[in-house]
Amino acid sequence: MDLEPIRGAIAEGRLTWQQHALQRLAERNLCREDVVQAILGGEVIEDYPQDYPLPSALVLCRAVSGPVHVVVAYDAEDQRAYVITVYVPSEQRFTDDYRRRRS
Repeated sequence: MDLEPIRGAIAEGRLTWQQHALQRLAERNLCREDVVQAILGGEVIEDYPQDYPLPSALVLCRAVSGPVHVVVAYDAEDQRAYVITVYVPSEQRFTDDYRRRRS
């Protein structure tokens, strides 16, 4: 997934936070602005083109508190980005650069 349309949607205020993402933010003491800034500078590490109802991607972000994974989706028809969930990746599940899942 190309992050440029998502970044454009964010810049133009077309970003929707799913309830699940908001719950995870609160649980992990992360703020929306940190996540938005992280997405703007993040990189796609996994692509989920078959996700329903919209294709999505896992983005590795560097927030103030450290690495964060954000699942984002993009609706090309509405030109709207969605933050699906946010979590801090664990070293047990991901390599030490947080880009690949461990086997």
